[in-house]
Amino acid sequence: MKLPTLTAILILTLSLAAHGAPRTPPPAATPTPTPEATPTADATPADAPAQPQPPMEGTVTAPTPAEDVTIAPVEPVESTPVAPAAFVPQLELPAPASGSVLELAPGWKLKLSGYARLNVVYVSDEMFSIDSPAYVIRKTPGAYNEHNSGLAFGARDSRLRFCLTGPKAWDFDPSAVIEVDFFGNLPNSGTSIVQGELRMRLAYAELKKGDLILRFGNDWMVAAPQFMTNFDPFNGWAQGNIWARVPQAKVLYNHHLDSHFRIETGFMVGQSLAGDNPRSTQLRNTGAGESSELPMVQARLGLGFKVGDADFSTLGVSGSFQRFNFRGSSLVPTQGEYDSLAALGHDTMDSWFVAVDGQLKWKLANAQFQLTGEYHIGQATGMFWGGILTSYQFTKVDNLVTDVTPTKSIGYFGDLKVTFPCGFWTFVGAGRNVVDEDDIVLENTPVTNTYVYGGVALNKGPMTFGLSGGYLRTEYIQVEDPSTGFTITGFTGITF
Repeated sequence: MKLPTLTAILILTLSLAAHGAPRTPPPAATPTPTPEATPTADATPADAPAQPQPPMEGTVTAPTPAEDVTIAPVEPVESTPVAPAAFVPQLELPAPASGSVLELAPGWKLKLSGYARLNVVYVSDEMFSIDSPAYVIRKTPGAYNEHNSGLAFGARDSRLRFCLTGPKAWDFDPSAVIEVDFFGNLPNSGTSIVQGELRMRLAYAELKKGDLILRFGNDWMVAAPQFMTNFDPFNGWAQGNIWARVPQAKVLYNHHLDSHFRIETGFMVGQSLAGDNPRSTQLRNTGAGESSELPMVQARLGLGFKVGDADFSTLGVSGSFQRFNFRGSSLVPTQGEYDSLAALGHDTMDSWFVAVDGQLKWKLANAQFQLTGEYHIGQATGMFWGGILTSYQFTKVDNLVTDVTPTKSIGYFGDLKVTFPCGFWTFVGAGRNVVDEDDIVLENTPVTNTYVYGGVALNKGPMTFGLSGGYLRTEYIQVEDPSTGFTITGFTGITF
């Protein structure tokens, strides 16, 4: 048989065999399971957009002294508090897509989420921080700039969140969270507003076993866990809110009595805050708080309960304590000044507050209602946004520190938020912060700050649009007429 004939027979045989062979279906694709979101024990949703960064040093215009104020025979000088990083507002942006979960290795999964956002803020008069006004700055009556409005566009509140979960260890479920935004210290340039630097908001490791949670790293403090419903990225600070994120070791435990009641407990030991803003990590530049040897301690005890089929509501009491040591403070630069304070028993100072908080959730006709409130009282709370950002005040004679006075204050807020099934939600509320005038030695110090606010928003797919307004009224010591102004805040964002 010739070679071409053999070749043709071979090709025909192979073709028939292939056609008649039974086909094996390809293996079905194995769906990647979507891990549960990392549990969060504070009042802020794990993926909620948020919170705040205080104005940077040197960017705040000091109020002009009032002509009609005579308050102390000595020359008073106030300490310069540097506020801690602020908190996350509950903006209720849509949850990220489940496809954002990546399986890195057996048992290891990474979830990436966040949002890109534009804020537009208008203020009718000059205020401390236009991104999220804290109080209205007082001007001399009749001055050319007595009424100075402003408009700001910003995208620095855009955020990234990384959540890593791993395989069990000692029967604990381990995870880690890193969350950043762009409210870091602004670069020293004329275009700094559009070149916001990356800032650490959260960075903690977590071990969870049932209702027990252990956390180590930068996280929300335990005390005073409730937050205003507000579009402002700094969430109503200095207007009744009190909160901070700090490096800490934290223990949280919820003991369930039944399906509708639970006991909530929390305890933390963490970074002391004083506002000394240390520039060095080497002793002896310890500062009054941030690099001192004295940690801050906080605890909370609460009762969780359910109203119908809504999520858990809560009612709790909490407290915070830390101690400042002025031996290491750059604000007391000489041995003689420190000796004078020590002789008065004022070389150290206690910073403390106690707070009562509550959040009630219920459903009615397919709408979800949330009523949130908090009340606190304490002293030297400026670094927790209390006391209208005032912790203490120095008195100087001949430019030497002769005394230091802690500032006592109270603050409270309450608001109502309603969410409808169509994605529309609205809120209204008010907050106030009051400083004890007996502790004030500096003229033109704000002593009462009142804020009334409200807004509406709409979620549409991954998009959220919102518009809110607020009225701010700040009273100054021994000044008859308060300073007032209003704000309008709009934002749009997309969650991924």
